[in-house]
Amino acid sequence: MENFFFLFCSIYLVVILSLVVFLIKALSATKDEKAPPVSSSLPTIPTQQQSTPERKEFTWKSDKEMLSAIKNLSPHEFEEFVGKIFQQLGYTTNVIGGLRDGGIDIIVKKGEKTHYIQCKKYINRVVTLSDMRDFYGATVDKLNNANAYFVTTNIFTLDAKRFASERPIRLINGYELVSIIKKYNVEIPLRPLINRDSVKFCNKCDSRMKIVEGKYGIFWGCTNFPTCKNTQKMDYFKV
Repeated sequence: MENFFFLFCSIYLVVILSLVVFLIKALSATKDEKAPPVSSSLPTIPTQQQSTPERKEFTWKSDKEMLSAIKNLSPHEFEEFVGKIFQQLGYTTNVIGGLRDGGIDIIVKKGEKTHYIQCKKYINRVVTLSDMRDFYGATVDKLNNANAYFVTTNIFTLDAKRFASERPIRLINGYELVSIIKKYNVEIPLRPLINRDSVKFCNKCDSRMKIVEGKYGIFWGCTNFPTCKNTQKMDYFKV
């Protein structure tokens, strides 16, 4: 009886050990399958990827701030900007503004129609009846079932509006321009804003200087002009 019990225990232990060995081998084989191949541990040649820097979106605080940024453009930059807006609206554009533009700053086309645009980047001035008459005189012989557009960063006088309403002239004032920019998501070219609160004196005659708007930019000019023709570059602060 004791021999039988000893034989049974021996067989039982052999079976248990066999099962343990089998499980160890099975686990080892599973690890080998999941392990990466030897070559993957070697350094690989990095592939060239196109790195596109994230565009930092500028958040405008108000329509007034947007309009201030547009007013900060030079007259020529403003003409280019208006041309870009019409281009985004589906027109082909040709900016011709300059001293000899003949009263027309931009010519735009869509289909078979040619339209004409006048741009006035005004800060304090308003578009008057005289401005409107000059523009209409420059376009009246060219319009052929098309429109003329008068775009400004400021406003139109009542007489100017009345004159345009009786003719094929469409008016776009500063805040209407901002609405178009927001609707069609046109990017405003950002420049440092002018610090108009600065007080500056002429380093030649000690007279106070004022902000002067030229065709291609803004600068400080002596209030003693034309006796003193001294000018200085504009001071800026960032948006």
